[in-house]
Amino acid sequence: MVLGVLATVAPPSYIGIPGYIGPKCPHILNPFLSTSDCTMEVHTFHHRGIQKYAFLVPHTGLQIPWDSIKKFDLENAAEKYAVTIVSSITTAFNAFNKGIFKEFPIIHPAFDANPVPAVLAPYSPLTNSGTCIFNHLQHFETAIGKVIHAINMTLGAPTCSFKELVSLSQIYGECLAHYSPNGYVDHVINGEGTPHCMNTPECPPVSEWPLMVVDETQLATRTFTDDQHPAFKNVTDSAVSCPYLEWNSRLGVPADVWVIITTAVVTCGTCHLVCTFAADKAHRSSNGHCLDPGWSNDELAHEEDLDPNDPLAPSKGKQCGV
Repeated sequence: MVLGVLATVAPPSYIGIPGYIGPKCPHILNPFLSTSDCTMEVHTFHHRGIQKYAFLVPHTGLQIPWDSIKKFDLENAAEKYAVTIVSSITTAFNAFNKGIFKEFPIIHPAFDANPVPAVLAPYSPLTNSGTCIFNHLQHFETAIGKVIHAINMTLGAPTCSFKELVSLSQIYGECLAHYSPNGYVDHVINGEGTPHCMNTPECPPVSEWPLMVVDETQLATRTFTDDQHPAFKNVTDSAVSCPYLEWNSRLGVPADVWVIITTAVVTCGTCHLVCTFAADKAHRSSNGHCLDPGWSNDELAHEEDLDPNDPLAPSKGKQCGV
C-alpha cells in the first residue's frame, strides 16, 4: 500500500517507496568512496528465460591509494594488502563452487567488460596495446592453446577439456604466479644458463621445477554434427581472454587474475559447451537462444553425466542468454 493505493511491488519499484534507502556495500568503509558510490541499486537481468534482480553499486571497486597508507611500514602494509587479495580470491572461488555465479552471473566481476574490473585492467585492449602478450604466443597451437581459443570464441569447449585445462595450472613458489605447463618451463628455463625466476627482483635460481605431464586426449576439442564446419565469432582480444594467453606463456598471471578468469565462464544448457561470458552471449540469438550447430551425440551424452551440483553443469530450462 503506497499513499492509499494498492500496488504490486517488485524490486525495481523499491525506489518509489517513501523513505526507501538502498542498502550499502561493504566499501562504504573506504574513505575514498562516497555514500552514493556505495549505495546499491536494483538491476534487472534475464537468465535462462527468467527475470531476476540483483543489487549492484555504481563503483567497480577501489583500492586505498598506496601513498595514503601512513600508519604501517612497508612490510606490514604489504602483508595487509596480501591478506585482502587472498580474501577476494577465496570469495570468488567459493561463489563459483557453490553455483552462485551460475545462477546470478551478473554479480561476477568480469560478467560485463564495461567497465573493466580493476584486476583485469592491465589486460584490457582499451588500456594495453597487447604487444607483450602477443609476442608470447609460442604455445597457441598446442592442445591447451586450442582449448583457450575455443572458450574465448563461439566455438566453445567440452566441460571436461576446460576442467583439465584448469587442473594443469602450476604455481611457481617464488613469484606465486600461475602458469600452464609449457609456460612454466619457459619461465624457469629461459635460455640464460641456470633456471631462475624472472618475475622476482633477485632472480633467484630454481632448484626444483617439477614438470606436469599433459595428456592431450583429455583436452579434446568439440566435433560437429554431420561434419559441419561453420564460422565462429572470435572474442580472443579481451580483458578476460588475454590473461589466458599470458598464463600459457613465460609471463604467467597472478593468482587473483587466474581465479577471476577461470570462474568467468558458463556452460550452455543447449549445446553443453563452455564459453566465457562474452563468447556465450555472442553464440546466442537476439532473443537469447543457442545458435550452436550441434556436436556428436556420444560427446553430448558424456557431458550430461556431470553432477547437477557441479558449477560447470549445464543449466536446465529455457536457454536464454545470461
